[in-house]
Amino acid sequence: MKKLLTTFLMSLIFVSCSTSSLKDSQDNQKVYKLFNGVILDQNELIAMIKEYAKNADSIANKEAVEVAESFIRENNYSEMLLKKAQSSKRYSGFEESYFKFLDLPISRKLNLLRLKEFDAEEFTKYVENFNKVEDAAKRLDLIEKIVQNDFPSFYQGDFSSKLILMISKIDSTKKQLSTYRVVKSNFKLVTLQLNLYLFQAVPVETLSEIVKIQENEEYRKGRAFIEEFQLKTNKEYLDMLSKKLEEDGIEKVEFVSLLGKK
Repeated sequence: MKKLLTTFLMSLIFVSCSTSSLKDSQDNQKVYKLFNGVILDQNELIAMIKEYAKNADSIANKEAVEVAESFIRENNYSEMLLKKAQSSKRYSGFEESYFKFLDLPISRKLNLLRLKEFDAEEFTKYVENFNKVEDAAKRLDLIEKIVQNDFPSFYQGDFSSKLILMISKIDSTKKQLSTYRVVKSNFKLVTLQLNLYLFQAVPVETLSEIVKIQENEEYRKGRAFIEEFQLKTNKEYLDMLSKKLEEDGIEKVEFVSLLGKK
């Protein structure tokens, strides 16, 4: 189960970091850079839940997976997120102030040096042997800070945990709560491990400069703006999916009674 959840989480994290259909024009490339790490590509999200269904045959609810796939095709998460953010009166100020951090030479250097492809076998080997990497302790400390600065609330962990419950057949509240906690906890760990892997060619000096940029108050305000609309989109998107599943006769997961008002 743990291996399966880790695979699911790596897929979800990499979806949020991967090439998106938004990168069609120069303007969209700018928007993509602003929201990189939180937008979710439809095709890759669908591929991910299909992979989950194939490998979690004993607990995956195939009917729910089919409904979720159809829902994702009809409801573009990325478009919903961007529409919400861009409708805010604060958006133009956010775009102007936050993009300048992403367009710094050191930020462009980071993007050039980070790995663009993901290989599961190489990822596993790198993480297992990370303690042998030069400056491993310093590198780990810096990347932990980078991850914490860019994913302080780990809303995608909550999103993925709830999505798994909605497309699974778990026969007790106790098991549902346990699954939610395991997925959310693993999501945080795998996020760190994936960034260790993707940033393996980035010098420690560059990582240090990135951390300094992220500690800027204006940068933090930009991240807070992104997370505000990420949280709103996550809630609305999962509420819509829950309603669709219920309409198709699939039992609703009562998250309020399960988790409290989160």
